[in-house]
Amino acid sequence: MDGSYVAHQYLIASQAGLAINTPSGSPWGCDSPTGTTVQLINSKGQDTKKVFPCFTYSTLGQNLDAKGVSWKYYSPPTSDQGYLWTAYDAIKGVCNFMNKACQGSEWTTHMVTPQCQILTDAKNGNLPAVSWVIPDLADSDHPLSLSTTGPKWVTAVVDAIGANTALWNSTAIFVTWDDWGGFYDHVAPPTTAQTGFAPDIDGPGVRVPLIAISPYTKTGTITHTKYDGFAALVKTVEQLNGLTYMTPRDHAATSLFGDSAIFDFTAAPHKFTSVTNTGYTCNPADSRPIDTDSGPPQT
Repeated sequence: MDGSYVAHQYLIASQAGLAINTPSGSPWGCDSPTGTTVQLINSKGQDTKKVFPCFTYSTLGQNLDAKGVSWKYYSPPTSDQGYLWTAYDAIKGVCNFMNKACQGSEWTTHMVTPQCQILTDAKNGNLPAVSWVIPDLADSDHPLSLSTTGPKWVTAVVDAIGANTALWNSTAIFVTWDDWGGFYDHVAPPTTAQTGFAPDIDGPGVRVPLIAISPYTKTGTITHTKYDGFAALVKTVEQLNGLTYMTPRDHAATSLFGDSAIFDFTAAPHKFTSVTNTGYTCNPADSRPIDTDSGPPQT
């Protein structure tokens, strides 16, 4: 239904606090400039009021904390446009904003910048149980990023994990995009009436790709299960770690591990095969200035 800001909230909380579109200023969260607002809607999809983009609803990371499960969120530094996609920036319990910056134990423990650190941590076997990995603008696949390095960035992350045998044998990597990109899709979004799925006002949306990579995925397989994609990712983490659901959406979602078309845990794990990835260097921050008017291009 929406663009990057809302989508990234769904990836950590299965909701966006009824916010739509993007905040009026950047960064997009508790460290937004004074006067920044984001539009809220009601259960009928009607505009209600505008609020400061700093919310208190539960998130997956905080629920992992309560269970003693380690997690990290790898994202670009504040000097890069990709920082706008740092979803926990809009969560008050994580971004304790003081002295013009997010602070506090939650932020310093779990938020890792630059995003390139994922490559070193994976190589050294220092990944937590759960990781979110956010690219910089150049590696984001956004239409106006004016770059084609997105696949090389994903390959670099997968190769770093695969090069560590112990890590590879116990890891599942899910690659997805925060919205559909705005280009042609010959399949219309289903209506709520067609699916019977209406956990919240956002309903079902346009199709977004998702790739599952692990030693137990079935080679060359396309699953035809209709997933509520972002909620399915949340539900998968909840299922693996014994967490309770946060919203009706992740409660209704199907865990990705529940689809035997994707995973076969009875088979011997596939040996990792690296992909040639020449000519790529992870850049800590994109050199282009932040567009303070609208952030990255919305589709």
